[in-house]
Amino acid sequence: MANVLFKYGTPSQYAGLGSYDENSLYFIQESGAAEGVLYKGATRYSPEKQIEFVESVPGTLDDGKIYVVNDGSSVTIVTKGTDGSAETIGGGTLQPGSITDIGAFDESVLVKSDNLTSGQLPDNDTTIPTSGAVKDAIETAIQGVTDDITALGDPVTGASAQRNGTNNGTVITLTRASGTNPITVNVSDLFLTSAEYDSASHTLKLYVQGVSDPVEVDLAQLIPQAVTTEDVAISQPITMTVDVGNLKAGTELITSGEPTEGQMLITDMQDLLQKMFSEDINPTITQPSASITLTGAGAKEVGTQFTPSYSVGFNPGSYVIHYGDNKTKTQATEVTATSYSVTDTNSGSSTTQTGSFTAFTVEDNTNYRVNVTVQHSAGVVPETFLGSTYPDGQIKAGSKTAQSSAVTGFRKGFYGTLTDKSGAINSALVRSLPQSTTSAPANGNTWSLSVPVGALRVMFAYPATLRDVTSVKDVNGLNAEIKSGFAMSTVNVEGLNGYSAISYKVYVMDYAEPNDTANTYTVQI
Repeated sequence: MANVLFKYGTPSQYAGLGSYDENSLYFIQESGAAEGVLYKGATRYSPEKQIEFVESVPGTLDDGKIYVVNDGSSVTIVTKGTDGSAETIGGGTLQPGSITDIGAFDESVLVKSDNLTSGQLPDNDTTIPTSGAVKDAIETAIQGVTDDITALGDPVTGASAQRNGTNNGTVITLTRASGTNPITVNVSDLFLTSAEYDSASHTLKLYVQGVSDPVEVDLAQLIPQAVTTEDVAISQPITMTVDVGNLKAGTELITSGEPTEGQMLITDMQDLLQKMFSEDINPTITQPSASITLTGAGAKEVGTQFTPSYSVGFNPGSYVIHYGDNKTKTQATEVTATSYSVTDTNSGSSTTQTGSFTAFTVEDNTNYRVNVTVQHSAGVVPETFLGSTYPDGQIKAGSKTAQSSAVTGFRKGFYGTLTDKSGAINSALVRSLPQSTTSAPANGNTWSLSVPVGALRVMFAYPATLRDVTSVKDVNGLNAEIKSGFAMSTVNVEGLNGYSAISYKVYVMDYAEPNDTANTYTVQI
């Protein structure tokens, strides 16, 4: 016989399992409920009441079970529907005040059509009219209104208006209650036929039906006329007795003629306000500049195949006036680049803004750059803050130069572990190590050499032009110094793509057995 497991939970937790262990007993009880259900796997073993009285519909309903839900204000009878949701049984919810006695619709309280008196419904709240009785009562009332209208001699009940067929007047149509014999009134002679307005002279012309000459109305006096400070003249000279803005006491402001010492010519109100409150400022001139980008520039391992690709940038400079609290006023220089002269350190040349040069192999002494000279046009003559020309600030035609970043060559350093210690210590073995540097190694550099489980050989190598290794520490061994455990040999190691080899110092430590614990060695050149 199999062992039985015991599990406990709520109906929703049980239902959420989806599949059930047939060797488990599930004790299922809703939180706070007095009774529960027992299942063996998916089979129910304990009986359960077929009717349950609850205050709200449970989240999970049982098949074949009726729930009487009494929430305090109504009673609803539900059961589990085909889709698992609650389904109301029979008459549904009984609300307080509902009609529960079918006798409420007894013949004695119904008012039918044949019970009406002259089409009038009874004036009480103790009877219920049938739909036929309501229809007859409404039709009787409508007929009464129709009879009253007829008695008045088919009076007018509505009116509408529209333009006439020639579009030169309006026709008003009066409709009668009977829908026949409408009354039409042509009122075209009461309306304007058209109108014109001249925005320059502000003259309105009105054309009236039957009159050949239009009626002209001059609206000029009603239209506000725009006046600027330049339209306001200074009527007579002004002598300053106090300092106001830029104007000093004692200055005579004249309205015409050539000013002499102590005088200032003022032509209009705009001129007066400007000279009073604004001080002219020359722009700051920033000369044009060039730049050139060499795609992929930087240090490359010796032996790398590199194809130079460049892009020239040009800044047209700027005219900027600084005033107030960090405010600026900028004017475009309109300087343009007119030609490009691009050269590289391998004797290549080009005249295009973007392009490329012949590919080459990066060597130990490579220091490759791209240079550009950009010829440019002259800029426009800048203006001062108050709009005066400033010829001294004009950007002159000329040229600007720029140089790119360099491509240089370096020899990598290599380090890592191998799971085989039988390989010959040569260039290929050194280059096969899993880790390498991205720049030239230097005295004082520190490498973190990971030693995984299973390693049989630990190696590191760098160009022989550097000093012997300074330190190798065993991190897991309390940083003990272990450089004496490495055998050093000198090996010629190639660059990338089989580039000519140079002498490297190669350090090797072989284990008697595969490493059984991951470790880290800290190597300092």
